[in-house]
Amino acid sequence: MNILSIFGSHNAAISVCVKGEIVEVIEIERFINSKNASLSFYIIHDNKESIVRLIISYIEEKYQIFTWDLCLHQRAEGLIYLISANQFIETNHHESHAAGSFYQSDFEEATIISYDGGGNDGLFNIYEGHKNEGVTLIEKIDFDLGVPYSLLGHFMSPIRKEENILVGNIVYPGKIMGLSAYGNIVDNWIEPLTDYYYSQPRFDDYVSKCNDLFKKLDLQLNNGSLNTIFSTNLAATSQFVFESIFFEKTSKYLKAKPIIVTGGCALNILLNTKIVQRNPDVYIAPNSSDCGISCGMILGVLKPKDPVDLTYLGTPVLDKWLLPEYVSLYNGKEVERITLSNQISKGKIVGVLRGGAEHGPRALGNRSILCNPMYQDMKKVLNVKVKNREYYRPFAPVCTYEDAHKYFEFYGDTRYMSFAAKVKEEYRTVFKSITHVDGTCRLQTVKLEQNEFLYKLLKSFEKKSGYPVLLNTSFNIAGKPMLNSYRDAVWMLENTGLDILVLENYTITK
Repeated sequence: MNILSIFGSHNAAISVCVKGEIVEVIEIERFINSKNASLSFYIIHDNKESIVRLIISYIEEKYQIFTWDLCLHQRAEGLIYLISANQFIETNHHESHAAGSFYQSDFEEATIISYDGGGNDGLFNIYEGHKNEGVTLIEKIDFDLGVPYSLLGHFMSPIRKEENILVGNIVYPGKIMGLSAYGNIVDNWIEPLTDYYYSQPRFDDYVSKCNDLFKKLDLQLNNGSLNTIFSTNLAATSQFVFESIFFEKTSKYLKAKPIIVTGGCALNILLNTKIVQRNPDVYIAPNSSDCGISCGMILGVLKPKDPVDLTYLGTPVLDKWLLPEYVSLYNGKEVERITLSNQISKGKIVGVLRGGAEHGPRALGNRSILCNPMYQDMKKVLNVKVKNREYYRPFAPVCTYEDAHKYFEFYGDTRYMSFAAKVKEEYRTVFKSITHVDGTCRLQTVKLEQNEFLYKLLKSFEKKSGYPVLLNTSFNIAGKPMLNSYRDAVWMLENTGLDILVLENYTITK
């Protein structure tokens, strides 16, 4: 069966299934270099339908399929006429989240919690998953945890404001998480914040509901923002309330079976960590946000018997024909891990662009910036000279799976940076650049069979430095998605503090 699936809202994606196997996931943001891009809103409403035509043509010509057996879609009604298919089916939001994450896991059965700002089938749904039978809804909870959490970011002074609150709703949560570690939980704020969450603010009334909250907290806005101390304390207390309400709604499900958490709120690694402390059998897919819905549609139809690994099934480099030109122009050399690890140990910053892109928001070695976590000022250097992002946002370490227990207190395989591991006390000054203010880090573990290049580079770096640990952050600059072209990578080399590029199996330098 050849299937094309389209998710058209923010974090839009198109997935391609050829002869019953998912072969590629195109996250639209990386195709057009516009973060969190929406097909239905940002493209169609802006009269950029030609972009969609180009993407469909790219898929058809690459796979030589011009009529599909099945087209699955969500929030893409204005696009499906561009596609030739024998059957069109509109699918459900949380059901697709649930199926997508379940069939990437190795669980035969599981309880699945899917929650985010909402879709056509609810806000906060609980499913039972059985490999042969699929996913079945067992409870629909009429409660939105995601939007109330994110809206507060609009009033926090350390967070850069987005002109469009809908865009802010997507980018604020990750920033609020990082900021919360700098604050304290204020006990007498808990009840008013709980009332605020239960008031269920939306985009049309959030200003009035937030202002009501601030009055109860006796907080004054200055030019529309709270000062830094109030912002950090609000972030910390809101995180506490967010977690408390989650457990209030789900406690009866958390011990029965293996747990899968999915939906946009599954990117909250602070809560994820508390979930796995209660139940160690927890799986969170690397694409649990809306970017994974298009794959979920297909997996819900296929119901594969074996776990499906979508980690690096993102779009390959879009201008791959330029590689010989750049290798020649910059006198590129074939990658030598020993040389590269020596350069990293001396403080060089390396951008990696090789293979298929990661499917999901985390850079896991194919679209990564890698550097030495033992350089005390590396975080500042990255923020100021490369990433152009806020001081309070932490950077993640990547470590070989078998060695991670030496340096971190973590929860099994953390391949996808889904949990906040504690850096062991004696290593917090050693790995200062990846240790957050609360002593945690968003750890990625890697095995040889998961990413051979990254694993072998870590082992080579260990021989030089004594530690198989690197700082790993996404290869992009603030406001842009992970890059997916040699052209953009070379621009980064020439215009930021980046020192070295790894383009497939070649290295080039300034």
